[in-house]
Amino acid sequence: MLPQLHEKYNHPSLITPAKWLEYNRQKGLLPTISSPQAIIFCSHGRFLETILQKYKHKSYEGCFKKVFFLDDFPSLAIAYLGTGAPAAAHQMEALIAWGVTRFVCIGTAGTLHDKVGIGDIVLFEKAVRDEGTSYHYIEASKYIHAPRRMTNLLTDLLKQANTSHHIGSTWTTDGFYRQTSLEIQHFQQEGVLTVEMETAALFAIAHVHQIDLGAMVVISDSHTQLEWEPHLEDEKVENSLHSLFETALRAATSDF
Repeated sequence: MLPQLHEKYNHPSLITPAKWLEYNRQKGLLPTISSPQAIIFCSHGRFLETILQKYKHKSYEGCFKKVFFLDDFPSLAIAYLGTGAPAAAHQMEALIAWGVTRFVCIGTAGTLHDKVGIGDIVLFEKAVRDEGTSYHYIEASKYIHAPRRMTNLLTDLLKQANTSHHIGSTWTTDGFYRQTSLEIQHFQQEGVLTVEMETAALFAIAHVHQIDLGAMVVISDSHTQLEWEPHLEDEKVENSLHSLFETALRAATSDF
């Protein structure tokens, strides 16, 4: 069980996000502008490109890869989440140290249940911790729950927009190529709705830093029949991603 040394929770980190940002500032890689208040994290690279074609923006490269500030929303930016919990955690930690206090995460996931179909929207209320990153932040538990304030806001906004959606749990795994029928059947029986690779770690970091964060996905592939059935390029997936982004935009700019 991770971590190898459970006493680590009582010890400070050797490398901190603040130190990493200071190093990048000295190297001229930290943006000189003020940080946004909120970030929309997007894990779907091609969809992010579509959004950037629609909204006027300014991009800043450097230690955050790229952060895109939308002209019409000065306190908001969009960033690429990265694939997998370690990459997402690295990006999120640095953005928090920069000054970001609110995150809305959007992307795609695989469904484990027939009742959750291709193009459906799922709002996560908790995640199975089957990755490694979250265990270095919070002591072991099977599930980690979503921060309540942002999740409640997203629930309200989806209802107000009459956007059909599911609310439930997700299985977060590091092993994209090691999702087995044994695991899928197990989590189906537990009522877990989806599988993806980042959410448990993001929830853990949000809890440690007491940051507002919510996570929603569109179903782009299916494991319900114990086979991988990809629908990554389906029109209904892209349409739902646009709906998801509009909700994320309202959440990132709303008052609680």
